[in-house]
Amino acid sequence: MKNKLIDGALAPFIEPLEINPDSSISSDILGIWHNQNLAAVCVRLKGGSRCPHPSLVGRLYGKSTVMLEWTQVAPAGSPFIEYCGSYANRWLDPGYYFLEILIIHCNGFGTTALAKSRSAPYHNGRRVAKWLSFDYTYECIEDTLHNRLTGNNAYLSIASYRHGAGDHRRGRWVFSDDSKFDSIGFPKQQFTRYQPQGCRSQDPDLQLDRCQVPMDNSLIYEFSFQWNQDQQWIQQMEKFQVDFGPEFKDYPPLKTSHDFHAEIKDIRDGTDGPPICLMGCSHAFSLWRSMLRLNLGHRFVNSLLLYPEPEDAASRINQAYELYNCTTFIIAAGQWPSSKQAWDNKNYGKPFSFQKFYKGLSAIAQHPRIFDLDPKIKIYLRTIHLNPLGDLISDCGVEKRPKDWRSPTVIDGYNLLVKEIVDGIKATSPELRDRVHFIDTRFITEPMWDTANDFNHVHPRVSDVEALYIAGKILLKSDEMSSEKMR
Repeated sequence: MKNKLIDGALAPFIEPLEINPDSSISSDILGIWHNQNLAAVCVRLKGGSRCPHPSLVGRLYGKSTVMLEWTQVAPAGSPFIEYCGSYANRWLDPGYYFLEILIIHCNGFGTTALAKSRSAPYHNGRRVAKWLSFDYTYECIEDTLHNRLTGNNAYLSIASYRHGAGDHRRGRWVFSDDSKFDSIGFPKQQFTRYQPQGCRSQDPDLQLDRCQVPMDNSLIYEFSFQWNQDQQWIQQMEKFQVDFGPEFKDYPPLKTSHDFHAEIKDIRDGTDGPPICLMGCSHAFSLWRSMLRLNLGHRFVNSLLLYPEPEDAASRINQAYELYNCTTFIIAAGQWPSSKQAWDNKNYGKPFSFQKFYKGLSAIAQHPRIFDLDPKIKIYLRTIHLNPLGDLISDCGVEKRPKDWRSPTVIDGYNLLVKEIVDGIKATSPELRDRVHFIDTRFITEPMWDTANDFNHVHPRVSDVEALYIAGKILLKSDEMSSEKMR
């Protein structure tokens, strides 16, 4: 499907891109193009479109794979709606890339605009207050069969090398098999994984193409993570690693971090200090399993925290402090609040609004019962993992609501608030600014956001990279991991 507004009269740095005629909003798309000067891909929609505030996810596949960062750019009063996804801060080689843009929600809950708004804190302002209290319980995602805006031949060219900026300079996922490119350098098409309805292990259709093709996960094995050559901290991590012998190499999956610490109690030398506490549920446990594979399992332990409830968190942190003498806590509690577990919980009966999530996590990060335990107590709030489009997230059903709300749109909103909480504490609380920190692993996890084998937990290949980075942020001095050391 051709662009309706792009022709040869436009500047030479504009590349028109193919539109998917089967997209759920194809009739509203005026054009999709690549602006090489701006290092961005733009989507223009008609005024009065069915989805004037869409939640978009964009990804480039080529020698490396990166996510686009979206901003609404059309000025107020425009007869059209325009969004641009930037790759300006990404680490990319020149060459051809396959572009995929998805619409997740027709209503993006304002997260795209708020991500770029720094004119007022989140707790002030009418527009922000409206977003925080927005009830997305009955907001379904777009049909996964028709959510792709770009066509099968949406290729673009990047002319010059891009070094990346910020965390995106640290590392990237690179394609490890040159045979996947054709003779003139075009990569093969790559489409986002999703789980159709009726494609679970017990379903008779599981082996049919309608299930196997969209659920294929071979992509994860075609990419490997490349750290920037100046990331010397990786070698320094060796001093923290301990190999406890072959019996711990394939540690039984049902055994916990507590089992592990009990079993190594008599063989560890005790010089490495108390363990660091990973607070959360199964995603935190998956991170600990990665620490175990990295020979860092002895430095970390799990502690359960399902919801961002301040008093529950304070009690659990107190328990971990008494049991393991933990003084460093890494917290992520965003999976259960946005899942069917919150709906089924009689205390909630619905997923957490952004306001409820913000208030709870903010109170935890400043709770006197936590910080009065020990002057060495530190809290790190880490980003929450995106979930692939599993069948519960995409199932609206007869109730006209999702069965699970962990869409990229919702988790993006949660992560926006996680960073805002830490930024706010550092700006306004002198007594806590050195005790509350933010760990952002999205540059590692988001390019591979759809590769979770079970459509929930981060794939081990991705989790291992994330775990190494988290361990470095905690165990090494801040100047040893400074991004300023990178070229």
